[in-house]
Amino acid sequence: MEASFSSTEIRSWDNKESFINLNELETPTSSLHMAAKRHGSEMVETVNQQGETPFHEACKQGKADELLLLLDIDPTPSFKLCHQNYSPMFVACNNGFLDVVKVFLNHQRWLQILQERYGSLDPACFLQAASRGHLGIVKELLAKFPTLSNKDNVDDNGNSALHLACLSGHSEVVTFLLGVNPDLAVQYNSFGYLALHFIAMNGKTSIFEDFLQLAPRSFHYRTKNGDPISFLTVHYNQFGAFLYLVHIFNHHGILYSLGPLDHDGNTLLHIAVLRGQVQWSPDYLNP
Repeated sequence: MEASFSSTEIRSWDNKESFINLNELETPTSSLHMAAKRHGSEMVETVNQQGETPFHEACKQGKADELLLLLDIDPTPSFKLCHQNYSPMFVACNNGFLDVVKVFLNHQRWLQILQERYGSLDPACFLQAASRGHLGIVKELLAKFPTLSNKDNVDDNGNSALHLACLSGHSEVVTFLLGVNPDLAVQYNSFGYLALHFIAMNGKTSIFEDFLQLAPRSFHYRTKNGDPISFLTVHYNQFGAFLYLVHIFNHHGILYSLGPLDHDGNTLLHIAVLRGQVQWSPDYLNP
C-alpha cells in the first residue's frame, strides 16, 4: 500500500487548506503528531483517496507513539476499513509491528469499543500475522483473545492459522500453534488439505519434525481426494521432502502411509514418470 500522508508535509484541514512544511520546523516532529495536535478529532477522522485514516498511516510506518496519540484523541475511527478492506490493526499485523499491536491491545477505550461493537478481534488479523511469520504478534493476540485459535477461525479458503504458517514455511509459528491447539493439525481446508500437506508441497522439511513431535497422527491422513502425503511430494517435485518422509516412516513404523495408490489408482512410480521424475529410484517409489 502506498503511503497516505507525506513524511515532509501534511495538509491542514482548515478553510485555507494550506500545507505544513515540516522541513521548516525548528524542532523535529512527525506529521502525525503535528496534525493531531493542531486539528484533534477532525484530523483522526479524515480519510485519503484510498480510504485510509491517519491510524492506517501510523500502523504502516510502525509509529507506536503516534498511534497512542491518535487513540487518546478518539479511538473510534481506528476501526474504519480502507478501500482494500484493511483495518489499521490488520495493517500492523501484516507489517509485523509488535509495539503498534501492543498499543491497541493495551488501550482500554479501544478494547471497550471492540467488545461493544464486534465482540472480539477480527480473525483476519491473527491469520495474517501467522501467515507472515510474526510470532510475537501471534502470541500477543492469542493471550488477549484465546478463541482466535479455534477451528472456526479460517480464511475464505478454509485455511487455519496453521495452514497459513505451513504454507509460508514459518517453523516457529507452526510449533507454537501446534502447542496451543494440536487439533488444528487434522483440520482440512476447503480444498481438502491439511496444514501438513502444504509442507509436502513446498518442501519445508524441517517443519515435518514439528508435526512428528506434536501431531504425529497427521501423517496418516490423506487428502480429501484420497492421496497420501508421499504422493504430494512426488507431484510437486519435492524429492528432499520425499526422502525425509521415507526416513521417518521407516524409523517410526508407518510405511503404509507411502501408498500404495492415489485416488486414481496410480503408484508413486506412475506419478514420477508422469511428472518427468524418472531419476527417482524405483526402490523408493515402488515400496
